[in-house]
Amino acid sequence: MGFFKTIYRCFDVLADMILDNGEYKDTASVGERLTYNELRFSFPKKRILRNVYIYSEDGKLTEIDIVLLTKNGVFVLESKNYDGWIFGDESLPKWTQTFKNGSKYPMPNPIIQNANHINKLRSFFADFKDVNFLSVIVFSDRCKLKSISISDNNTRITHRKHLVKTIKELMDSSDVCFTDDEFDIITEMLSPFSRPPAEIKERHLQELNEPLSRCPRCGQSLVKKTNKYTGQEFMGCKGFPACKYSR
Repeated sequence: MGFFKTIYRCFDVLADMILDNGEYKDTASVGERLTYNELRFSFPKKRILRNVYIYSEDGKLTEIDIVLLTKNGVFVLESKNYDGWIFGDESLPKWTQTFKNGSKYPMPNPIIQNANHINKLRSFFADFKDVNFLSVIVFSDRCKLKSISISDNNTRITHRKHLVKTIKELMDSSDVCFTDDEFDIITEMLSPFSRPPAEIKERHLQELNEPLSRCPRCGQSLVKKTNKYTGQEFMGCKGFPACKYSR
């Protein structure tokens, strides 16, 4: 990046922080905002949809941090504005955030989180064939990603500073799946679900706090289990291994 372009971006982000400072007061929100800032210098703003709320088949709301629409596919981004060292495996329900003082904190597996988001999003694209859904987990540049392997070619984990490069690499390796007309249609179709009124967000927060006794995927009971690697308890589907839902 050239010197003047770097200076311009710094002033632009500074102005953004001043004009919309509310989002920079919350750790999660500022992470999403900074991720959005990375994207908006490389992609048209109307193709970047933030805080997309969609209804699933059970009538519940699902929030997706960012959806980036490209002709090569639908990028679904999960933003994690974390510090410390991040340990995890794509198949484990919980990952671990570790700090130098030895403290450890469990966190939901972001790969599974984003896979659930993509599954909910698929219903919007039922009329389109061969849609590429690409999952990108975006971590803060402050953290270190340790020993995380991924087998799915359509999933990437990256730091925010490498986000655009990661997306362009995925685009280069993916076929075009939308015509110009289809591209405009899906943008118009999803845009109304981006950054909805406050009452929608409030309903989503209430649903997150509701107890869940049935698996939203297969309908079987959820039972309390313990992760044999971390010792953390979680709710898992009774139908495991046929159904791998966990909460």
